[in-house]
Amino acid sequence: MKKKLILTAVTLCFCILLLTACSTDDTYKLAKKMHEYKLNNTGYEETLKMAEKGNYDANCTDCFKGLDSTNISLFAYACKVDWDIAKAVYDNGADIDVSNAEFEQTPLLAALEGNRNNTKIVYWLINQGSNINAVDYDNCCVFNYLRYWENNADTQELISYFKNNCDMQYLKENTTDNPFCSWDEMWNDENEFVFYKQLN
Repeated sequence: MKKKLILTAVTLCFCILLLTACSTDDTYKLAKKMHEYKLNNTGYEETLKMAEKGNYDANCTDCFKGLDSTNISLFAYACKVDWDIAKAVYDNGADIDVSNAEFEQTPLLAALEGNRNNTKIVYWLINQGSNINAVDYDNCCVFNYLRYWENNADTQELISYFKNNCDMQYLKENTTDNPFCSWDEMWNDENEFVFYKQLN
């Protein structure tokens, strides 16, 4: 009886290790697929299917090492790439604010960077409870990312939303050392957001 219990325990541990290994492998496969789709705009259906299938670590924070210069979380990268892929990763257990400890780019900030002029995914993340006061490793906040957006009615509405709902004092204090654009450069004397042309 004792031998049977030990054998059962060993078998269970082996199965757990095997499932973890498979899950990790599938996580990197999905990361690679997303990266390929982002670079070449090919393989969308396969990427979406992999994201919907699950069996990966939706909260992986270091699966883009060697693939992308910024090693962000799987969900944050999905938010850069495509709304449906991002929703599939979220539905498979991703935390709404999961981020890599080194780069600290949240899914919301990633969406603002990767989906310029597309407010749909941004509002979806906000509605899921995303932290609108997040600041990344370069001391960039939502307004730093928005300065590259086209100056249109949708963007103005988004800026108004953030101005009315963000902790403006906190963001001002935590983005003063931003190497790209200081807080004072983003706002004029009338407290209006100043737009800049896209760099690329």
